[in-house]
Amino acid sequence: MQFSVATIFTTVLAAASAASALAIQPAHLETRGPIVTIVEEPAVDRRGAAASVASAAGTEAAKQAAKMAVQAVADLISNIMKWNSARQTFTKETVKQMMDNNKDPTIVAAACYNKGYRLQNEQNIDGKTSVNFKLGALHTNYDCMYLRAPNAFWTDSDGGYQNLAYRYTKACSFDSETGDLTCN
Repeated sequence: MQFSVATIFTTVLAAASAASALAIQPAHLETRGPIVTIVEEPAVDRRGAAASVASAAGTEAAKQAAKMAVQAVADLISNIMKWNSARQTFTKETVKQMMDNNKDPTIVAAACYNKGYRLQNEQNIDGKTSVNFKLGALHTNYDCMYLRAPNAFWTDSDGGYQNLAYRYTKACSFDSETGDLTCN
């Protein structure tokens, strides 16, 4: 069994996904969920001109701080939206490419998963690769591998394409309740 490490830059993967290729700006965020709006109200000060100047400066600084905070959250939400889409594209496309390019007739499945898992027969895997996947401050890692029969890939946590993808032949069956794959 050969083990290797690879780093995937999601900017390349994002171009492969229409959803990820979309440049998400705050206007896009407004159409996809609750609208975040900063309303600037004029400062009302009844204590005189000196207090008015200090109040206006403090208010402007607070407004700028609030705008920066909202933009930071909007950027984070944008990255999370891109993050989930990029991860889903990565898992699906990786196992597809693995099986499409496989020349070994004993290989019955390809799997990529970023949670805990167990294998029925660790001797019946090949090409196991650990992938560090990053987008901005967000990061995770996946194990991708080929399976030979007989074998089973048992998941110990969440599924969904952002975490797990299989591509397999008729020799395998997928349990949608558990996310497990059994190959005979």
